[in-house]
Amino acid sequence: MTEQSNSPSWFTDLRSRYRWLDHLFRAERRYTETHGNHYAAAITYFSVLALVPLLMVAFASVALVLLANPELLAELKASIGTALPAGLDQTLSPVIDQAIASATRWG
Repeated sequence: MTEQSNSPSWFTDLRSRYRWLDHLFRAERRYTETHGNHYAAAITYFSVLALVPLLMVAFASVALVLLANPELLAELKASIGTALPAGLDQTLSPVIDQAIASATRWG
């Protein structure tokens, strides 16, 4: 019975036989000990938070370009109208017009 308690487990044996497996589990232990999950969550949170102002600037830029090019705006509306189900383009057209009209307010 004492012989069984002194023998390494199959998992320990695998880790000693395959260095890559041991490295993988040591890396996971270090990641957990240094609170890697917290860092990953914080980076994700602040990345999403930083994206909102960037998207606002991008939408404002696109709206200003469309405001300056009525032909391009008409082409965009036509392509959106063909991609949407029938009748939905009539609903979306005033929303696009309102977004374009408020282009200077976003920027």
